Amino acid sequence: MAAELFDEILPQIENSIYPFRMPIVEWKMKEGEIEGAHSRKFKDKSWPSFRIPGSWGRNDKTFWFRRTVAIPPEWSGRPVVLLLDMYEALLYLDGEPFHGLDTNHDEILLTPKARTNQTFLLAIEAYSGRKNDLNKVHRSELAVIDPNAKALFSCLTTLHELEEMYEHGSQDSKTIRELIRRTLVFLKYFKPGSEEYPNAISRAYTFLMNAVENEPQTTLPGLVHLVGQSHLDVAWLWNLNETKKKCGRTFSTALRLMDEFPHFKFSQSQAILYELTKENYPSLHKQIKQRVVEGRWEPVGSMWVEPDCNIPNGESLVRQILYGKRYFKNEFGTESNILWLPDSFGFSWSLPQILRKSGIEYFFTTKLNWNDTTRFPYNTFWWQGIDGTKVLAHQPPVGLEGSVNPRDLAKTWEEFSQKEQNCTNVLQTFGFGDGGGGPTQKQIEASRVLKNGAGLPQSTISSAKEFFVQALQQSDSLPTWNSDLYLEKHRGTFTTHGWIKKANRLAERQLYESELLSILALLKGHSPRSRVYPQKELEQSWKKLLLNQFHDIVTGTSISDVLEQARGGFEEINKTTSEITRRALGALTEHTQKSNREFRFCLFNSLSWQRSEYIEVEVKTTAKHFSVTDGEGNAVEYQVISTSKESTRLLCYVENIPSLSFSSITVRPDAGEAQETDQWEISWKHIETPLFRIRVDAKGFFSSLYDKTLRKELLEKGKRGNSLIQRNGFIKNAGLHTCILAYLRSYLFSNSATLQLCKLAFLQ
Repeated sequence: MAAELFDEILPQIENSIYPFRMPIVEWKMKEGEIEGAHSRKFKDKSWPSFRIPGSWGRNDKTFWFRRTVAIPPEWSGRPVVLLLDMYEALLYLDGEPFHGLDTNHDEILLTPKARTNQTFLLAIEAYSGRKNDLNKVHRSELAVIDPNAKALFSCLTTLHELEEMYEHGSQDSKTIRELIRRTLVFLKYFKPGSEEYPNAISRAYTFLMNAVENEPQTTLPGLVHLVGQSHLDVAWLWNLNETKKKCGRTFSTALRLMDEFPHFKFSQSQAILYELTKENYPSLHKQIKQRVVEGRWEPVGSMWVEPDCNIPNGESLVRQILYGKRYFKNEFGTESNILWLPDSFGFSWSLPQILRKSGIEYFFTTKLNWNDTTRFPYNTFWWQGIDGTKVLAHQPPVGLEGSVNPRDLAKTWEEFSQKEQNCTNVLQTFGFGDGGGGPTQKQIEASRVLKNGAGLPQSTISSAKEFFVQALQQSDSLPTWNSDLYLEKHRGTFTTHGWIKKANRLAERQLYESELLSILALLKGHSPRSRVYPQKELEQSWKKLLLNQFHDIVTGTSISDVLEQARGGFEEINKTTSEITRRALGALTEHTQKSNREFRFCLFNSLSWQRSEYIEVEVKTTAKHFSVTDGEGNAVEYQVISTSKESTRLLCYVENIPSLSFSSITVRPDAGEAQETDQWEISWKHIETPLFRIRVDAKGFFSSLYDKTLRKELLEKGKRGNSLIQRNGFIKNAGLHTCILAYLRSYLFSNSATLQLCKLAFLQ
């Protein structure tokens, strides 16, 4: 009976969703980043026409579509939607950013109640994606919508999916079938398309919602916290300019869903995305602030971006939190105490200590589900750091872009490992990321009908904060993980594009040193002008570095133009910090009169421990020998490394430079005897140093490598050294993220002579 009713009536309900339609065939279209194309005042008469169905695009292109539509008089008082299938686009309605369009969001509610003779300006900024194929638009319509018919259709198809999960004749199957039957009875005796049919649909939907609310069907103890979100990579297969647009599309869609569904909540991480939205879509940012005040929009994550947590140093991770929490506090008045890193490639053991000292109590990721070797054993657990500090951590069974459907909800509870520790709260995110537009109407409707579904745990639209607060109350018996959270996959992120790792470390060092010297100049500068701290310049440089530490940038796993943008950012950091350092040193050091008889150099040890260091200096003299002394008059070892017609470069070894202190060396030409230095002898087939004697064959290989200290030949007889070996360490179709350990082992053991040298190098 129920199956027959379902097959008969469900198509009738579907046909009732859009009782009236009007095709919109003619549009104006033009390629390019066109300023002001969203405005009512913009003139598009010269633009070429575009007819739907039609094709547009090609690789990495922006196109604008425009037209004005008039609501038919007979639609007055009814809700009207735009039905349009665009690849990835933002609809501006009457000049304001309004709603995202993509493969998951092709229906936009223009007005819940149309006025007589109402018109709308539709301006669409569309992105073609990075592909050579054209994008096709198949449908473009205005339509009157029956919201109850759409909601009822969505709920019934979701219940049907749930019923099909269970064995026919089981109690759960019978329970769901009976609920479907009782709902469909409201429509059995009404003719589709009749005047009474919409009222019958409304009564059926009301009955179903009341039954779901008041007749709980589940007996499981669990509670699934459904957290709506959209993970947005700041850069990956697109650059930062496209990320700005993804923010506009995704955030506007979430805001419109909040208009339509009062119980819907949305969580979004990464402070930089909010700043980009404020700069490019101020009206959306204003709406977000209002939803934050209402408690329905959750700025989550605590960091400026979602960074890699293995390559950046500890200070960088602290600054990620500093700038992230500061932005959320200043912009929204919120205090985030959750570190939200769903997609980063593993997590340093030092993080728990950093988090606790930064006021962060909770940690969330989904990435450990990606392990390719061993399954991570826990979902909710205490993560203990090196110093014993603990934070409450959660790794949900279903990955980041889960959906609100019967199978994902069932998997969330079935694979939740901590239910054995009497922990009943588990989190499941839902919503399409990276330009997919976030949650959908269908997912939100499904959350209502499945909240007490037979055979499923209870579920509710929630927030990350609500989940962690409830999980903490059940945390007494949770297990502890006392190590780093190593991702057993994506090992290529440690080595891919080595230049960016080097540039990152250099920028970290430069920022530290320029800040330290600027503080000293502020306190001890020679003049009031020099005692000005460059706060704005340093903050801008830090934000450039934090951006480049995003988990798909510093790892080298983004497209080439992203990496070139990152290179430019590092160059700007170097230029700014070098200038700041120059000014600070000028404010701290005394200027002495130049003399041809001696050259004085000021040294600064920026580290917090005493160090001895090799220093290169250049003196404007052609003298043959020198006297080099430190600030205490002690002789300093040196070596002439190059000469020119006007100057000489010296390499000096300065010992015991005090920590966080200045020191000096003085070079006096022709003031001492020429120093004897250890000699190198080099020819095309022989190299001799103070430590090694090397013979080179005609092909450039080492035929002999004799260690003078060990008095031992390091190469086996007949073997060759200095051989370069290449192995393909990447998995096909895995991009730059992943390499296979077997290839690395193959590399290490492929040449015994090379391996022997590696061992000796480590020993020495």
